[in-house]
Amino acid sequence: MPGLPPPGHNNAPPSFSDLVTLQSFNIVSADDSIFIEANATAINPIPWHLEFSSPPLPFVIALPSPSNSSPEVPSVPIASVRSHPFALTHPNISLTVSGAVLPLEQSASRALSNFMGKYVSGHEADIQITTPLVPGMVINTTFPAPNPKPEILRNVSITNMKITPTGTTMVA
Repeated sequence: MPGLPPPGHNNAPPSFSDLVTLQSFNIVSADDSIFIEANATAINPIPWHLEFSSPPLPFVIALPSPSNSSPEVPSVPIASVRSHPFALTHPNISLTVSGAVLPLEQSASRALSNFMGKYVSGHEADIQITTPLVPGMVINTTFPAPNPKPEILRNVSITNMKITPTGTTMVA
C-alpha cells in the first residue's frame, strides 16, 4: 500500500507525521476567542475501489507536559477541532479542520512555552492528537517547524521608560 512499508519485513510502521502533511494553518482572534483552521493532506492507503465519505470528526490537540517522562503527568489540551466532511481520494486525502483554542489552565504555561520556544526557533514541536470517538487512543506526532524561521523581534528599542513601585510590585 502506498506510504506503508512492505509487510513481513519487520519494518516499523511510518510515523503519523510521515503520512500527514500540514499544508497551511490560520489563527484568528475574535470576540475573546482564538479560532484555528488548517488544511492537510494524508496518504490514502485504502484500495481504489473502496469509497467512503466521512462526517465531521472531533479531535483534541494537546501538548505533552515538558516532564512527560511519567504517565501521571498529563498532557495539556490546547485546542478542540473538527474535521470537515471529506471523501477518500487518491493518492492523497485533503483534510480541513477548524476549531478553537481551549481556555488554558495556569499549569499549561510550561508546556505552551516549550512549544512556542521550539516553534519560533524553527524546530518541530511534539503534539498529541486524541478523539472522543476512540477513548484512550493517543497519536504522538510533531507540529512542523516553520520554514523560514520566524523573525519575531527586529529593531526593538525602549525609550522614555520609567519603573515605579506600586505597593509590593513594580510597574514599568
